[in-house]
Amino acid sequence: MKTAVIYYSYEGNSALVAETIKAAIKADVFEIKTVDNRKPAGFAKFALGCVQVFQVLMNIKPKLLPLSVDINSYDLIILGTPVWADSPAPALAAFLGKKP
Repeated sequence: MKTAVIYYSYEGNSALVAETIKAAIKADVFEIKTVDNRKPAGFAKFALGCVQVFQVLMNIKPKLLPLSVDINSYDLIILGTPVWADSPAPALAAFLGKKP
């Protein structure tokens, strides 16, 4: 069975899980990346977190960098994302073309 892991990771936790799955079942791994890939620290991180929760609540999807994967060539697709405000991160929702 041909498997793909498609994930968005903000602080690296979802990336770690994706790489673990890759090693366990020999899957292809693809990372969803946003155009604005800021990852501040300290108070700026808190402020950006508020913006990200606002994105979730207002169904605002970020712009994504192109991802070259033909999902039709896979039998199984595993999606990975952080959970923000009880929802998947807006980057995954943008990838899927759905509301977060």
